[in-house]
Parts: sequence; structure tokens; C-alpha cells
Amino acid sequence: MTNNVDRLTLTSVVIPEDVEEISAGQFEDCESLTRVVISSSVKKIGANAFKGCLKLKVVVISEGVEEIGAGAFFGCESLEIVVLPNSVTRIGAGAFSYCASLTTVVLPEWLEEIGNETFSYCLSLRNVDIPYCVCSIGDGAFSHCVSLTSVVTPNVLERIGVGAFSNCVGLTKVIIGGVVEKIEPETFSHCVSLTEVVMPNVLERIGVRAFSHCVSLTSVEIPNNVTRIDREAFSHCVALASVKIPQGVRYIGENAFSHCRSLTSATIPGKVESIGESAFLQCVGLTSVVILQGVKRIENNAFSYCGALENVEIPKSVTQIGSAAFFFCKALTRVVIPNGVKLIADDAFFCCNSLTTVEIPSSVKRIGSGAFAFCDAITNVVFHEGLTTIEKNAFEGCDSLTRVVLPESVTRLGDAAFLSCSSLTRVVFPKGLKSIGPGAFKDCFRLTSAVFGKGLERICANAFRDCFNLSTVVFPEGLESIGKFAFKECAFASVVIPQSVKRIGKGAFEKCASLTSVELTEGVERKRIGKRAFAGCAALTSVVIPSSVEKLGDFAFLACSSLTSAEVSEGVKIVGNYAFKDCSELAVVRLGFGLKRVGSFAFQGCSALDKLYVPSSVDSVGENVLDGKLLFSLDESLFEE
Repeated sequence: MTNNVDRLTLTSVVIPEDVEEISAGQFEDCESLTRVVISSSVKKIGANAFKGCLKLKVVVISEGVEEIGAGAFFGCESLEIVVLPNSVTRIGAGAFSYCASLTTVVLPEWLEEIGNETFSYCLSLRNVDIPYCVCSIGDGAFSHCVSLTSVVTPNVLERIGVGAFSNCVGLTKVIIGGVVEKIEPETFSHCVSLTEVVMPNVLERIGVRAFSHCVSLTSVEIPNNVTRIDREAFSHCVALASVKIPQGVRYIGENAFSHCRSLTSATIPGKVESIGESAFLQCVGLTSVVILQGVKRIENNAFSYCGALENVEIPKSVTQIGSAAFFFCKALTRVVIPNGVKLIADDAFFCCNSLTTVEIPSSVKRIGSGAFAFCDAITNVVFHEGLTTIEKNAFEGCDSLTRVVLPESVTRLGDAAFLSCSSLTRVVFPKGLKSIGPGAFKDCFRLTSAVFGKGLERICANAFRDCFNLSTVVFPEGLESIGKFAFKECAFASVVIPQSVKRIGKGAFEKCASLTSVELTEGVERKRIGKRAFAGCAALTSVVIPSSVEKLGDFAFLACSSLTSAEVSEGVKIVGNYAFKDCSELAVVRLGFGLKRVGSFAFQGCSALDKLYVPSSVDSVGENVLDGKLLFSLDESLFEE
């Protein structure tokens, strides 16, 4: 046939008996066309032949037609009924897509394949009988058929395509017959009314998002042959209360059952090597999980936000507990970590508020950042030899933890590792510990004693800051650095700084109000005492700065209101600005030879000090060193301030 048609006025077409093919686009966009009769001589209806015929309501296709091309009736919005003769063996992609009024389709008896998107967006299609010869349903074939209520597939069916029935929001029942081995990605996703699914026994794989957002689905029986449940396969099935995972399953993908809020229990088969990332994320009704022997890894966020989870059994085969694996499992009261686990990753048990006791086996080498942070019911943690590193914030906010005995194998405590453990009274430090990280025990205000092992090299910034009851501290020989504010506002009365210490940081002992005695032993390598190192130590009465110190930092002894004497030994080169400011009882000061500079306001507010003798080695004197009072060199010559 020719393409010479009046697309605006043509209302009816009868294809004559001598025509064998309706060519592609022949009657496309014939806006007034309402009725078409196709004779038995026609073998093929070409692609897009009647596409966009918005008023086309009646189509009679005679026996003899074998092929309906892609998009042949695409967008025929008024078409209500289609009866295809048994001679049709092939229907092209999108042939009846967007036929919004189509309610009934009779498919040919011998049809073997339904193409991609053939009936997609047929919003009024209520039911369809899929012929028993169909072996393949294409991608998106019935997607967004919102009125479709049930589907039964034939026994010879081999494949259901990607998204074939996705967003069929009225679909309530699906029976998958045939020899389908895989449910493709998104096949039934967003079928929000689906309540019943029957899968074939030969099924081996459930694809990505295959049933995601099927919010009415309450139970699923997964066939025993299934070996793989891909990511998000059942995610957001919020009514799913029961699912049995077969023993043959080897793979559970990420988010496979995430947001299944009604799921109450899960048993993970032993053939599953890894429980996928976020596999059961936010299954808020989950109370019990059994992980069978054979599982090796619990991946990141696997059971995160399972707020009702009370008990989990982890087998000896598990070697890794991933980041946030049990994050915010607030009801979890007990967990046994088997000997075999090498890593407890970051935030693994973060905010498990009901967990009362934890035992770390010898196989664990590293406890990750925040692993048990804010587990505020934990009273006891048992560590075994083998552990080397406790990362930052690992036990932060464990308010009920009273005692910590660290094994000899531990070499490093990370930043804020035990920050704000407000009930902690005692810590036993191992000999092998080399570094205590910043803020490691900050705000542990019931801690009374810290006796460090011989291997300790660094106490970092704020490590014991605001430990208001810390009354005993013993530093080992070998310690090299005390960080800034490390012991600010602690309660000990005396402290001995070993000669190995090279650096005392800013504010290291600031406002230690009970500190009466500081022994700074002669150290070959110590170069400086940092700013504010002993500022506000109101009970300190005397201090001797050894010759190994080159610089006494600014404000080093600011407002030590009970300090009566201070000796700065030979070798000290700089007394910093405000170094002894407001030491109101300071009456005796001895400055050793070799001193080069006395900083500004160094002795301002020292009301008991009438005059100050400085060695002749001093070549720089700052502003207003002694409230305008006289400074004398050792040869009695007057300095002008």
C-alpha cells in the first residue's frame, strides 16, 4: 500500500485482499481513524503502522496475519479490545504499549514470545491469559498495567524479562510456572497489592529488586534450588513477616531484605559466604537471627537499625564483622563473638543500648572506630591477648563500664577510645602500650588511678582531661611526650616527670587544683615546657625547672596562687611571656646563668616579689616584667623596664 493517506480526515480503513504487508508507519498519527479491518492476505503489520491513532477503537485482524511489528498500535488510547488470530507468531516490542483503554487481549494459541514492552502502560488491562506455548515474556512486557490483578504463566516458560510486571499496582497473585531459572531484575517491583507469589521449583536466582516495594506481600516461600538472592530483591516489602531462606543459598546481596519492617526472624544458611551489605537494614521487627556455621563475613550495615533484635548467634566460621553491622540494635542483650573473628569494624555495635557484657576473643587484632560506642549498659569488657589496636571512639559513652584491663598485646589506643565512660574507676595499662590517643579517657570523671606500663611513649592531647577524681598518676621512664591539656583539671597531688620526656604540651597539667608538687627530673632531650602547662595549679608551692629545658612556654605557671619559690636552672634560655603571672605568693625566684630572654609580663601580679635578679647572660627583657618594679643583674646594675 502507498503512504498517500489523509491523516486528518481518514476515519475507517479496510485493507483489501491483495495486500500482504502494511508498511511501517503507513497510518501513523491518523487522528480521526476509529476502525480498521485487516484482511487475511496480510502477513505482516509493519512497525508503527497505526502508532498514535488516538481515536482508533476497533481493530479486526483476520486469520493469516503472522507478525505484528514493533510499536504497531503504540499509543492507540481508545482501543479497548484486541483479538489476535492464531496465525500470529510474533508480536514486536511496544506493539500495544500505551493503549490506555485496552481492557481485554486475546493472544494467539501458538504464540511463543511476548516482546519487550508489548503491553506496557495499558492502564485498563484487567486480565490476560498467557498461551501455553509462550516461552519468553520480554522486558517490561506488562509494566505499569495498573489494573492487572493476576498472572499465571505457562509450563514451558523459560524467561520473564527485566521489569516485565513492574508497577502493576493492582496485581494480587502471581503463579510462575514453567522452567524459569531466574527472576530478572525488577520483574515484580512496586507491585504494591501483591499478596501471593508461587515460584517454580527449578528457580535458581532471584534478581536485583525483583520484588522490591511489594508492600502487601506477607510471606514468601523460596524454592530449595535457589542459590542466589540478589541486592534489594525484597527490599521495602514492609508487610513481609515470614521468609525461609533455603539451605542451598550461597549469596545474599546488599539490601536484599532491607526495610522489611514486619520480618521477625531470619536463619542464614551456612553456604552463604557473606551476608551482604545492609541485607537486613532497618528490619525493625526482627527479634532473632541465627547465622549457621560456614558464613565467613557479616558485611557493613547488615543488621543496622534492627531495633528489636534481642539475640544473634555468630558461628565460629565468621572472620569479619563489618562496619555498623549491628548499628543501633538497641534491644540486643547478648552477642558471642567467636574466636576466629579478626576484625570488629567501625561502629559494628554502635549504640546497642541493652548489651551488658562483651568478650573480645584472642583472634581479634583490631577493634574499629566507634565499634561499641554508646553501649551504655555494658558493665564489663573482657579482652584477650592478641588484640593490638583499639581505634578511636571504640568505647565512647559506655556509661556503665567500671573497669578495663587491657591485654599486654595492645600497642595503641585511638582518639577518644574510652571518652566519657563516666563510671570507669580503674584501668590496667599493659607494658606493650606505646600510645594513648587524643581524648582517650577524657571526661572519665570517676577514674582514680593511671599507672602506665614501661613501653608507653606518647600520651596525646586531652587524653585524661577533666578526669576530676584522677588522684594517682605514675609515668614510666621511656615516656617521650605529654600532649596538650592531657591532664587538665585532674586531682593528683604530685607528679614526677621522667627524664625521657622531651615535650610537655600546652596546658598539660592546667588547673590541677590539688597539685602541690612537680618533680621535673633532669632530661637530656627535653626542650620545652608548653604554654599553660601548669597554669592554674593553685596548690603548687615550688618548682625547679631543670637545665635540659630550653624554653619555658608562655603562661606556663600562670595563676599558681600558692607558688612561693621557683628555680630556673642553668641551661634554660627563655622564660616566656606571662610565665609566672599572678603567682601572688611567689617570693623567691632564682634564674640560672645562660638565660637569654625574660618575656613580657613574666612576673606580673607576683605581689610578694619585691625585686628580681637576672643573670648577666640575659640580653632581652620584655615589657613590664614585674609590674614596674626594679630588675637587678647579678652584678647589681639596674635594668630599665
